[in-house]
Amino acid sequence: MRRVALALIPVLLAGAGLAACADSPQPRTLSVVASWSTDGEGDTEQERRRSSEAGPFLAVLDAFTKESKIRINYQGTRDVSQVLRSGIDRGRPPDVAVLPRLNDLKTYVQSGDLYPLDDVLVPAEQPGLARQLLQLTPPRGTHARVYGLSVAVHAKSLVWYRTDAPGGPTVRRPPATWAELVALTRDIEARGGVPWCLGMGAQPQSGWPGTDWIEDILLHRPGGQIVYQRWAAGHQAWSSREVREAWQAWG
Repeated sequence: MRRVALALIPVLLAGAGLAACADSPQPRTLSVVASWSTDGEGDTEQERRRSSEAGPFLAVLDAFTKESKIRINYQGTRDVSQVLRSGIDRGRPPDVAVLPRLNDLKTYVQSGDLYPLDDVLVPAEQPGLARQLLQLTPPRGTHARVYGLSVAVHAKSLVWYRTDAPGGPTVRRPPATWAELVALTRDIEARGGVPWCLGMGAQPQSGWPGTDWIEDILLHRPGGQIVYQRWAAGHQAWSSREVREAWQAWG
């Protein structure tokens, strides 16, 4: 059975690729699947590639190819899980996958479809990675194995506010509590303003910001961490009081 090296982030490519090809006398092409689209704007293919959503990632791949001489066959798809599952079922999975969900990683580890990276990801040899993220990997000498590494942290639930909104209500002092945030929202509404602007207009892609808000609210409530873990594992009903109250708090 061919197994795939699964990455949570693109930097794993260098380690996985070099380890896989160290003894190969012939140039090799690695296949990589991720969710970033290659559809960009421009008159030339190079311009469209550079301006696409996958542009920064492709630049990393290009640098990797230049240094290692290993070619990369990149596939951008919104449904990474389906493409990966199809490739595994056909016995032709990609070499590296950038996963948006940790649950997928757990599933493929349990099915034996992943290649462990314990000998590839050596913290002492990764000076470019954040120390805090390297510490998330299990310590040496334990029974745990390393199958992926996250080197990117995305805070997607930040609230931005303006203190100089022209012709509209402004925020002089940011709220320090949830109650103050709700009170500020109602105050702006009472003054004829629009208190919130949420980037959720694209329905197929709007689940990410909405989900993050619900998760944050749930986690910051008493006992929220336990409830969240049960919810993520499928043991906490969506109709349960805790989950329902989180949705109601969000509005």
